[in-house]
Amino acid sequence: MQTDELLVDRIGCVTVLTLNRPRQLNVLSVAVVQKLLEVYAKSESDPGVKAIVVQGSSEARVPCLCAGGDVKRIYEMRLHSKPEQHHETSYDALSFFAAEYVMNSFLSRLSTPHVALMDGIVMGGGCGISVNGKYRCATERTVLSMPECAIGLVPDVGGTYFLSRVQGELGTMLALTGRRVNGRDAKDLGLATHTLASEDIPRVANELATALADVDKVDATEVVEQVLRRLETQLPESPGDVLPRRAEIDAWFVGDCVEDIVAALKDAAEGHGGRLAVELLEAIEAGSPTSLKVTLAMLRLARRAEPPPSLVSCLRTELCAVAGCLARGDFYEGVRALLVDKGKGPKPSWRVGRLEDVSAEDVEAHLAPETKEVGGIVAKFWEEANGDWTARL
Repeated sequence: MQTDELLVDRIGCVTVLTLNRPRQLNVLSVAVVQKLLEVYAKSESDPGVKAIVVQGSSEARVPCLCAGGDVKRIYEMRLHSKPEQHHETSYDALSFFAAEYVMNSFLSRLSTPHVALMDGIVMGGGCGISVNGKYRCATERTVLSMPECAIGLVPDVGGTYFLSRVQGELGTMLALTGRRVNGRDAKDLGLATHTLASEDIPRVANELATALADVDKVDATEVVEQVLRRLETQLPESPGDVLPRRAEIDAWFVGDCVEDIVAALKDAAEGHGGRLAVELLEAIEAGSPTSLKVTLAMLRLARRAEPPPSLVSCLRTELCAVAGCLARGDFYEGVRALLVDKGKGPKPSWRVGRLEDVSAEDVEAHLAPETKEVGGIVAKFWEEANGDWTARL
């Protein structure tokens, strides 16, 4: 597939991928997702490609790897369709999410070293194309977040997989609040593997190409690690770091019920929790009650299931949950309020307005296909996500 939205270059033995939608903060379109999967598959089968580097266009108005999937486009599809076509547009939207998740799955299984340069904004789908890969390089400009509950969705692209594995309840906090963390926090929480100075980001691909020039592909991983260690720098502490507040956050978010978490935050906000407790409480109260409850349920399942679920299993559950969000309309209302009106119009009118009114049955319904059509999309995802994409070239 040809697209100018993803630039594919070679520097010696290194494939360099540049997300090239700077005006849209490099959000992922259908074309970009399909092209990424194609390039990953070709690189995997090419002995001459010894590493892959993915970065965001430097022409974006702010530093940015990727601000997520193109959810505004999905909203516009529904906006311009007739009411009797809404089911069809929701299935088309779900197919986009499924394709993105297939790409995330293939990325996680790459043997070719994959280096994501997480310089600037890394949100939603941006986490999908970075955190699911082997090497993730954050900088002092990194702003990482999974803000899906605020738009009536759930943390996806593997979010319930990698956030459930973050130490203590910090991942739970990030999933329910969408709180933004910096590059130091991203490294400390395991979401990034290295921290680099932003001024060194342009050096990465060239230094990898030089170091790997005379190395066999089977030995590339060790060399990539050596280069990244050489470039790594320690980022300074900041007042907004969340890891130093882990004990408090663990206590606030340990519950299995969102209402209990809210109660704990209210107590903390009125006591000694300070500004952090207030901000986390406000973030949760702004989210879709249904999304919050479904998200917590998925996180607890991902953490406690025996044996632990694979990334693909978590992606499958996320796809079912996204289908539920699309069918119930909270997603479209959240996108309208936050991304279209940009907070200047009416607040989101969630389908269920209070946490206590979200039933356990409704939460459970999000965790499996609810219709034949959704079941078909989920089944196709499962087959493709577990398949060998290099064999399809």
